[in-house]
Amino acid sequence: MSTLLLLAALGQAPTVTLQSGAFRLQVGDKAHTVPIHPKQLHDTLKGTFQWTENGVRVVFDKGGLRAGKVGALQKVSLRAFATSPRFQSAEQIRETAALIGKAVRSAEPSALSGYEVVGKGLVLLLRWEDRAGKPWLEALATLADGESGMKATGLGRFDGLGFATGLVDDELFGEDGRLVAPTNFEGRFGIASTDERGGARRFRPLGDEVGGVAWRPGLPEAFVTRPAGEGNIGVSCVDTANGSWRSLLEYRGKIGNLLPEGWAKLVMDGKPWAANLWTGARTPIAANANMEHTPFGLLVWAPSSDPKQAWLLDANVRQISTWRSSPPAQ
Repeated sequence: MSTLLLLAALGQAPTVTLQSGAFRLQVGDKAHTVPIHPKQLHDTLKGTFQWTENGVRVVFDKGGLRAGKVGALQKVSLRAFATSPRFQSAEQIRETAALIGKAVRSAEPSALSGYEVVGKGLVLLLRWEDRAGKPWLEALATLADGESGMKATGLGRFDGLGFATGLVDDELFGEDGRLVAPTNFEGRFGIASTDERGGARRFRPLGDEVGGVAWRPGLPEAFVTRPAGEGNIGVSCVDTANGSWRSLLEYRGKIGNLLPEGWAKLVMDGKPWAANLWTGARTPIAANANMEHTPFGLLVWAPSSDPKQAWLLDANVRQISTWRSSPPAQ
């Protein structure tokens, strides 16, 4: 029995509280925590990444990649990756070298697309973008202590490019001993993977390339977006086992907070809505709201970085529970 069905059977609604930067949802002995900043895993905060293990720290921020003993971090250069035959063909390397010389491309990575802890080590998926912000390379790397400090070692790359955005994202996953990520590759959308050493590269195509995707291992569908003509956006779900597609929605506007469980923040005619993509049910929300799927339903809060209110919604976007911050003392 699902948690929502169990709650209905018991006639109980979860309590929603905010403690130490995270919402806590609880009913009986069942509880779930939702950080206000969902990317806090491994100390990720405010668009930067930080990971510490056995006295070694790895940081990625606007200054690039740094690593070393805690309190003695050093810059880790990845210039050699940009023109390495491990990641590009000879023709691609010649093109890249020429574009780096013209300052169209940078030899150092622009962003961190994802990260995964494998055993006691860390695998990074690094992204290179050109001067216009268009990705042209993603590469997998690990870090090891060398004679002159921490050194990055290339593991290889996925077929195609992923959908990560911003300075730091979390679009690298582990599944059944492999590293996986959704990508577009040669005009096709699919799930790319390698083994944990960067070998045995595979790509499982699922259809024509897409503009955006929300997916993670363990879920049977991926939710994808594509331009649908005349300024419209089409949203579909893709069965990741058999590759079948189901069109869910086409509309004119913007989409944000596309969640792999089938929720999204739709902006239509300038108005934001929390929408269940499976049922089409939606409800108006604040423009500065954030949202996260939970075992109890969809949690929506606003403002996103300093919440004053929160609402827990069921599959039909009806309120199950609410929370409001206490007024300041007079």
